[in-house]
Amino acid sequence: SVASGANDGYQIGGWYGSSNSLYCGDASPAWRFPSVAVPQGATITSATLTVKTRSSSNSPTIKFYGEDTANAAAWSSSHKPSGATKTTANTTLVVAGPSTVNNVDITSIIQEIVNIGGFAENNPVNIFSPAPGGVSSAFVAFETFGGTDAGAISITYTAAASGLPTQSIIHTRAMRDA
Repeated sequence: SVASGANDGYQIGGWYGSSNSLYCGDASPAWRFPSVAVPQGATITSATLTVKTRSSSNSPTIKFYGEDTANAAAWSSSHKPSGATKTTANTTLVVAGPSTVNNVDITSIIQEIVNIGGFAENNPVNIFSPAPGGVSSAFVAFETFGGTDAGAISITYTAAASGLPTQSIIHTRAMRDA
């Protein structure tokens, strides 16, 4: 899961990495998962990004991508979502109302990233949503409630050519109700 405030934030012009909200719509929310324990070339059975809505209007539809790199750099004022190379794979989410937990299927995104030459087990992975504009919503950031509602990913995979049973890696945290 997002382990510190530096691992999530949003871009609206500049980078905001210490906000209580990750704005989307006119801004680009982004998450960095600093250690994804999936080996290069694994077959991803399922991968879910879990984010909690802080506020929402118009039930906007936003699109998520991964950063198309084997070893994702930390988000910062010099490394913002607008400069990140997007994965070809993407997924959409119709953002639910406030205090709703959203489970986003990012299986194809994670598969594309772990297939990149140079990806290694425990490398960081970045997930983000480019600003589509015209909508107003926000997700809960790490800074809210001491990180208990920060974004998390859950990945189930089979290691390449091992013949071993499916393994499940869960980067998790508890979600607070309302």
